[in-house]
Amino acid sequence: MADDDRAPEVPKGPTVEELQSKLDDMIKTNNGLNRKNRELKDSLDEKTEAGRSVEERIAALEADKVKAERRAATVSAFAEAGVPDEFRRVFDIDDPTERASAMRDLLEDRDRATTKRVASEFNRNPDEMGKDSGKVVRMEDLKNMDPKEINALWEEGRVAGQ
Repeated sequence: MADDDRAPEVPKGPTVEELQSKLDDMIKTNNGLNRKNRELKDSLDEKTEAGRSVEERIAALEADKVKAERRAATVSAFAEAGVPDEFRRVFDIDDPTERASAMRDLLEDRDRATTKRVASEFNRNPDEMGKDSGKVVRMEDLKNMDPKEINALWEEGRVAGQ
């Protein structure tokens, strides 16, 4: 029994120095992982910001697309209605004040041109009446014409009252 009287052997563990060394290694690893984690987070933040920027550009492009589609529909409707190009160009102006000013100028120019055209018609020599190709001749103009002229105008469809 002499062998049984001995105290059981306690397994020998790491020394304090060994534990301190392992702790230091774990702290270094942890610090490295924290640094890497910060780098990854910064990279993610940059990519998120870049994604926002792309989303903003996409939204701006979609808004431009909607605007272009509206403008195309307007131009098409104006063309179908026979509205002259100079009126359609007014819709290229985004600022409402500038658009109103451009429209006013356009209408004033149109009024001046119409006034000038009408004034020139009234200032014509009566002998020139009916000499324009495509001008409609009225019954009172026919009184001074010979029958051959009247027949020619009739065939051209230029006599009013047909």
